[in-house]
Amino acid sequence: MGEWYYGWELIQTKGWTPTKLLNNIKNGLPAYDEEIDRQIFDLDTRPRHKKTIEEIEREEDTKRKKAEKWAGPCMPLPKTIIEGIHKNQTGIPIIPPGHKAMSFTLPTGKTEALKLFDKIKMFRFKHQDIIDYEQSHGRYPTDPGSQHDTAPAPATPTPEQTDPEAVIRNLQIAYESDTEISVKVGTKKQKTYSSTDMGFAREDTKAWRALIQILKSPDHSYHVGVAYGEGKKRNPTYDNNRAILREISKKIVSSFNKTNTPPLPDNFQIFERNKAERSGTYGPKFAIPILSIGDVDYNDLSRDTLIADIEELSSRRAVLDSRGGEDSEKELCRIIAELEGKVIIAVNKKWLGQNRAKSYLNPPTAD
Repeated sequence: MGEWYYGWELIQTKGWTPTKLLNNIKNGLPAYDEEIDRQIFDLDTRPRHKKTIEEIEREEDTKRKKAEKWAGPCMPLPKTIIEGIHKNQTGIPIIPPGHKAMSFTLPTGKTEALKLFDKIKMFRFKHQDIIDYEQSHGRYPTDPGSQHDTAPAPATPTPEQTDPEAVIRNLQIAYESDTEISVKVGTKKQKTYSSTDMGFAREDTKAWRALIQILKSPDHSYHVGVAYGEGKKRNPTYDNNRAILREISKKIVSSFNKTNTPPLPDNFQIFERNKAERSGTYGPKFAIPILSIGDVDYNDLSRDTLIADIEELSSRRAVLDSRGGEDSEKELCRIIAELEGKVIIAVNKKWLGQNRAKSYLNPPTAD
């Protein structure tokens, strides 16, 4: 039962359309958050808690007393109105503690429907849940020996998805503020995390401050010093700085492994010696987008230039999205990073509205 499948994997391996996946979720196939093992329930089909007449009376009485402080004496609601409120209430959906809920009813608008499809493609599903669901709907043989053949097979990973060195170089981490960073894996949507989200105890720890320093510095390097000083004496500063880099690696790898498969090795180091620089200089194996603080400042661009750049980048992204291939994938990552940076600047300067910005950052995808 230990295997998980993303919604997009079920669409590929089982031949489901996004609408079919949505209907299966609505009909009882358990769906889970893309990051943590938290089930997402359908708001429209959950049992609902309805208030008793006594609860409604107490609420209305509280409202009346508050209103009296401003408007003077108020008459209580007649019994018939209280009974009408009780009869016509829809109730509050009952959601198990620690889980989430949303509506899985297909929107009538095309844009809203495509957004919902994009969301459920990133939901996760348990191997055994898929088997149980299809058996209960008469689609699987009940013979346990045949279940393995009918269960969906995970998409075959490429070397770029399994080699730790290739995986880490496809990871982008950018500075957002002294308390937050953004992380982007491949062409997935960029997400922002605080120090505690990433597993650091606080934002004033040596490891977090060092990570922020690396992301903000122009050359993104970190100097650990030399191992031995005069008289072959061990340099404690060197050991401390190396320990800081190991701690950053540990936190980043642990956070990555919570939401991505296959996982990176637990002791994998995300920094490497920069042999072109002085001894003891280390740099990240992961990428730092060109829009990170200290690299490129798009604030100096004029309005016409910035909007024209956004339009051009958006068009190039659409072409690369449909092309595929390793080279296109790398270029796509670079274009998306630049596009996001320029859209953010345009929004901050009020040159671009929120809806138009969203259309650039999350363009509709063809099914």
